[in-house]
Amino acid sequence: MPSRFHPTIPVDEYAAERVPVFLSQSDLDFLVKHLNNNQVIDEQTREMCARIRFRCLSAAHKLYAPASEVLPSAGCDFMAFVSMVSKDSGGRQSKIYSGFRPQLYIDSDDCDVELILATDSLDPGASGIVYGRFFNPDRNLHKLAVGKAILLREGARTIGYGTLVWRRVAETDHNREPIAT
Repeated sequence: MPSRFHPTIPVDEYAAERVPVFLSQSDLDFLVKHLNNNQVIDEQTREMCARIRFRCLSAAHKLYAPASEVLPSAGCDFMAFVSMVSKDSGGRQSKIYSGFRPQLYIDSDDCDVELILATDSLDPGASGIVYGRFFNPDRNLHKLAVGKAILLREGARTIGYGTLVWRRVAETDHNREPIAT
């Protein structure tokens, strides 16, 4: 069966100010089938979507960030791609920096986290990769799943939203130091 997709030519993509991302034919077919599908999807499909999304985000992030910032930082519990709500839509008035401590709203619960940004800062309305550490990882880490939607909140106000693209496996790092409050 002939391909419905044309190969990516990196020079043309860079000239058009786009990031070339190399996905297999099966990845593209999968995306066409499942992208914007409002049906409830199973865990395997959710994981596949998250892996493809992560590869796309990683390609974009590598273009704009040093290589040392692409992998999850040591001691982090999760990595997410987030979009900050703009000022006009009720978001923060000022940018956020590494060390920012919002609540991560997940599974109908606010969890205290500390964020480490992949860039210097995130302005209201901007998007980027953030790494997070729970104040109480033993109570909250089990709530995370790759591909799961999250909200960043300050009190009752939502200041950002995003998708988890990586999570620490609890068995590999029981001795992480808790965040000092």
